[in-house]
Amino acid sequence: MTERHAARAALRNAAILTLSERMARTLLVTYVHRIHGQERALRLGCQEATVRARIHEAKRILLAKLSQ
Repeated sequence: MTERHAARAALRNAAILTLSERMARTLLVTYVHRIHGQERALRLGCQEATVRARIHEAKRILLAKLSQ
């Protein structure tokens, strides 16, 4: 990994740590554990629409933080 990629990853990780626990956990289940659909909703204890809303909001927050 180049220094540039390492720096970008560090910024991304720091931004993720500022998210609420629910949003961070939703991203973890979705993108790290690669769980989708109803299984993801069951693991997170909410409706799939709620999961989608959390992902959308988390991405919006992260984009704003990383664009600064």
